[in-house]
Amino acid sequence: MIRLTNVSASLIFTPEKMVLPGDYFEVAEMEDGHKRLVAEGRLEVNDSRQETKAVAEEILSKKKPKKEPKTVKEAEDGGTI
Repeated sequence: MIRLTNVSASLIFTPEKMVLPGDYFEVAEMEDGHKRLVAEGRLEVNDSRQETKAVAEEILSKKKPKKEPKTVKEAEDGGTI
């Protein structure tokens, strides 16, 4: 079982229960939603700070880079076709 702790200032809703700030819950396997909350810094793996960092790095490495905004010239003429 993996013990996850709510380190955010907000309430987190899980299918099993509502998790108050500072409270914990246990899961057999971390799902994608749990991993995303760990990457956002809202959940933490209770036993291992290293595992928390590894999960956060895994999710952040999959993140797509932000698209650069158009310049004024590109916005005016529509860019290249």
